Amino acid sequence: MEKIRQKPIEIIKTYVIVFLTVTMLVLAGIYIGGSQFTSRSAAINASPLPEGAVPVGFDPPVSVAVYEKDLLAISYAAIRYAGSGGGAYGCEAAASDLAKFAAEPIHKCLSSSAEMSRVGIGDFQRAIASDKYIYISLANDLPYQIIHALTGEYGTAVGSEEAINVRHMLLYFGDFGKTTLYLLSGDNCFASSADYSMNISELAAMSSDSRLSAFEIGKNGIALSGASPSIQRISLTKGVMPEGKEYSDLLEILDYSEMEFQPRAVPWANLVAPHGTVQMNSEKLLFTASSDSGIAISDFLNDAKSELDIDMYDVLLASVELLERMRQAYPAMTGGAFSTYISGFYHENDVFTVEFGLCDGYMPLSGDAYPYLARFTVLSGKFKSIDLRFIGAERLGYTSLLFSSAWEYGYAAETYDIHSLGLRFKVDALPKEELDARWYFTGEPLPFKEEVGE
Repeated sequence: MEKIRQKPIEIIKTYVIVFLTVTMLVLAGIYIGGSQFTSRSAAINASPLPEGAVPVGFDPPVSVAVYEKDLLAISYAAIRYAGSGGGAYGCEAAASDLAKFAAEPIHKCLSSSAEMSRVGIGDFQRAIASDKYIYISLANDLPYQIIHALTGEYGTAVGSEEAINVRHMLLYFGDFGKTTLYLLSGDNCFASSADYSMNISELAAMSSDSRLSAFEIGKNGIALSGASPSIQRISLTKGVMPEGKEYSDLLEILDYSEMEFQPRAVPWANLVAPHGTVQMNSEKLLFTASSDSGIAISDFLNDAKSELDIDMYDVLLASVELLERMRQAYPAMTGGAFSTYISGFYHENDVFTVEFGLCDGYMPLSGDAYPYLARFTVLSGKFKSIDLRFIGAERLGYTSLLFSSAWEYGYAAETYDIHSLGLRFKVDALPKEELDARWYFTGEPLPFKEEVGE
């Protein structure tokens, strides 16, 4: 077979084409590599990224509103609608779901557009008989303004000339798009109405929840159930003195950033600065402001405010932010995975006092050995005192079945006029390896009745 011979010119053309192709590829590689190197150099030499810059592939941090932080501890929640319904203890998920469902209409009924007035207890009882309501019982009394702030967007609450501290609430679904919130404050009853239409299909779905159990609401506003709650036991340990980074981070939050941080082996650490004194040991951190000084509330708000413009909502928001920062700095000894709730909010002689409790499943931890997680006082736009308690807490892997609220109430009511009834972990001593929740009530002893013989 005869081979085909290429002419010299064809061979030259082939070499030229190959040479040009290789040359173009090399130049392209140089160009691309050079641009990458230049871009890297530019990134290395660029000024620092602005605060809040987020790496590619990561979600930006989300600022959570105070009403989304679940700071209301629920003792019991229930619903009745269209012939169906039931209730759940605060430690059960159904109670949390009901409380979240009711948050928006409760907030609306406590907003400035609502109308509030004192009413008789008979109005409350007629609303119960209507078979159209959601009932919420809190673990502790709170001013209605704080309930307003913890159930919806920050705003102005409905006005009232009376101080109203609330434990039990009843959300009544009236006709023609009118909703009324009944508030029990001691022996007094208040009603606040607003234009708000409940979603009928959602009400039907919530009232048909199979997790709910039968209940009744007494004349005193206490809901009673025959169901037995199942409670997970917990273990508590004594606090430990913070050291190293935890120690320094706690002090930086209190504006002691220029101090020299050293692990402390002494029982107490005492630090003094122009704005106040910090004392710290294994049990707690105490800050006491110097006269005419303190830690500015505005340091913990999104927007700077004058001391004269600070109101109760600013005090609440700043206190929540301060506590969150302190828990982030020392999580192991500020309750760990347990939740916080507002256990008290007081205002007297221009001084605000905010108390936070620690809870598990909405069941508070409190007692002589642990009265609260944190207690802050505020005057003239400044934190004047800060009391943060140290404690270690964890859940154990087994549960206890307790008597029902109806049984406990019936037993206690034989000798007491009961005002409130709820579950809590009572902390009388530390450490506590196994701690069960128990029923506790408040009330007045009934007059002694002398038995009359035949």
